[in-house]
Amino acid sequence: MNLTYQQLRDMHSYFYHPSNMSVFLYGNQKIEPVLKKLNEAYLKGYSPQNKYNHGQKIVPQLPK
Repeated sequence: MNLTYQQLRDMHSYFYHPSNMSVFLYGNQKIEPVLKKLNEAYLKGYSPQNKYNHGQKIVPQLPK
């Protein structure tokens, strides 16, 4: 497999973005304040990624 630098960057920007994350909370806590703090501390500078083009999912081309 030969992975180019551009393919690596494309894959990273597609899969490793805060809009792809899931947050799991457990215990006796109020969810809204925790999500608000996460947003203010880490996420507010990011916009959701649009991975769809006219209803078709856009996936980076990776080497075979």
